[in-house]
Amino acid sequence: MPASPTVEPPEPRRRFRATVWRILATVVCLGVHGCTQPTGGAVELSWALRSTLDRDISDCAGERIGRIRLWWDNGRDTRWVAFPCEDNHGVTAFDLPTGSVGLSISPECLDGKAANPDTFTAPPPIWRDVAIGQAVTLDALLLVVQVDDCGARPCVCAQ
Repeated sequence: MPASPTVEPPEPRRRFRATVWRILATVVCLGVHGCTQPTGGAVELSWALRSTLDRDISDCAGERIGRIRLWWDNGRDTRWVAFPCEDNHGVTAFDLPTGSVGLSISPECLDGKAANPDTFTAPPPIWRDVAIGQAVTLDALLLVVQVDDCGARPCVCAQ
């Protein structure tokens, strides 16, 4: 019976170099990403979907809705960021403008286009004071989407 092959441990010098590279990569990453200064405030939110017949929707309206957009408006600028619909939760980076900001949500279809405003009802904008480095928390927001009786009215993100 042939002898089993032996495995040689790595040279101590190679192991030392690999360890040095790992430590160096960690230090560089921390230096670049770990201590960035915020340029504005952040928002944390969650959402739920209901049908116009008051049914809970857990599959993002039959997987028609791809993402949920969080809009913010400070009177000078209107922007948005989108979160995956199935997450039911999102947190922005610390880059919202400071001061009084109106926050609202809307669905985004799988193709990346905004949903027709006639096919959903969202809460009115919620106004919050945003400060640099501070997070604003929104309570759970309810989006009522048209998914029932699509012959009479267009459905949200109709395919």
